[in-house]
Amino acid sequence: MLSQNRKSEFYNLMKQKAKTHAELLFETQQIDSALLSTIDKKYRNPFSSENITIYNVDGKIIYSNNSTVEYPITTSILNEIKLKGELQLEKSPYRILELHLKASMMHDAIIIAGDIDWASITKIITYLDYCRHCI
Repeated sequence: MLSQNRKSEFYNLMKQKAKTHAELLFETQQIDSALLSTIDKKYRNPFSSENITIYNVDGKIIYSNNSTVEYPITTSILNEIKLKGELQLEKSPYRILELHLKASMMHDAIIIAGDIDWASITKIITYLDYCRHCI
């Protein structure tokens, strides 16, 4: 139960970050992808491997905050995201949220947001360390 709650919490946080990025990009006239990238670099945790990439519905990248971690996207993945609205997956060590978002009447976007769930990893390590001392 704790693991499921943590996973749900992680995906909710990624969803909120993805939506915030889309809102800033599409609904704030003063912010374009270059300025959003600058803001991300300035306020981002340097140890984070978070990646938020926003695509148009044709699969063209509109914005990405990370040039080192890529989540490959194919036409079939795009179509599945459009159909289902939201997908959650794990590609160890990453948890990835794929989201179809209608940011506004003018903007229809696919957002891929992912990161390593360090809080869950830390809990597992702590538990294993605890078990080691019980033996």
